[in-house]
Amino acid sequence: MKPFLRLSLAEQTAAHLQAKLRAGHWGGKLPGVLLLCAELNVSQATMRAAILQLEAEGVLSPGGPGRSRTVAARVRARAGRQALRVGVLLHERMVDENPGMQGALALLQHEIERAGHGCFFSRPCQASLRHETGRIASYLAEMAADAWVVVAPRMKVLEWLATQPVPVISIGTRNREVAVAGASVDRRPSMAAVTRLLLDLGHRRMVLICPRGLREPAPAPIVQAFTSELTDAGLRWSYGYNVPEWEETPVGFRALLEGFFAATPPTALLLDETPRVLAALAFCAERGWRIPEQVSLVAMQSDSSLAWCHPSIAQVRWDPAPVHRCVVRWLGAVGKGDADHEFVTFPAEFVPGGSIGPVRKS
Repeated sequence: MKPFLRLSLAEQTAAHLQAKLRAGHWGGKLPGVLLLCAELNVSQATMRAAILQLEAEGVLSPGGPGRSRTVAARVRARAGRQALRVGVLLHERMVDENPGMQGALALLQHEIERAGHGCFFSRPCQASLRHETGRIASYLAEMAADAWVVVAPRMKVLEWLATQPVPVISIGTRNREVAVAGASVDRRPSMAAVTRLLLDLGHRRMVLICPRGLREPAPAPIVQAFTSELTDAGLRWSYGYNVPEWEETPVGFRALLEGFFAATPPTALLLDETPRVLAALAFCAERGWRIPEQVSLVAMQSDSSLAWCHPSIAQVRWDPAPVHRCVVRWLGAVGKGDADHEFVTFPAEFVPGGSIGPVRKS
């Protein structure tokens, strides 16, 4: 019997890198040593030895000082034209996303990899990069992905992405007017339906609490749908009260609610993120404000964890699968050099729940 072949850690790392390269995981360029070490959890010395081995075998071509190593043409040919290294630039850290969004992103990665591409999530997110284009540019250049899926970028970031040569598709954003491919959910009809229902139930003091990216530099379609319904109902409204600015921290959110309920309490709160829905529930419970008898509550994003609340939380939900299919089709076009800037939307559904009720008569 032949003895077992014992490979050093560097040789194992080289074999792993080679398998990934042949599968098209990193496309035409290899990321830097530090990023590879973080991705594969090995030391720099081990990674450098593995890369030197692949260069000696002709799998990689040295890039020279300050330049990325490129994958040999014969390896790229085996990987196939369709195989891309796809990066997903997150809006927030994965641990800060609600369970519904975490599941949707995991399914997106699965669909991308099932289509034959490599896929990774960004370690820094747009929030940790402060939504600054300079910081984002440095990160994108460092990772050297063949295409990027950018989650809910702010408008200034989206406009900057439109000027970059790397193919980009955004998801969960409003980019009809920007030359970037996009796949998103259209929540405008759902927002209109929510607002009309609240109006029919006698609500006149409704507050939409949403992140700055939906208010600036111009109101997002979901905000426009909300304020248009208020206008059509003949109500006098203002951004200061109905779509307020606030410090986007837990302390800032609580300060916003304390200010509202100390002066002119709203009869309905529309909240764009699950953490703020839960914080509002806790605040109302602490102050003795019953839901929906004294204040109605609507979650403008779907989250299965809200089904555990009593009464059930009215929410807007949608199926992420059409968005995923759109992204995969776009990546196929990128692999063929035929990517476009089409922006596709899919409908959301308003699901009434027990957290909405008529305004209580004084």
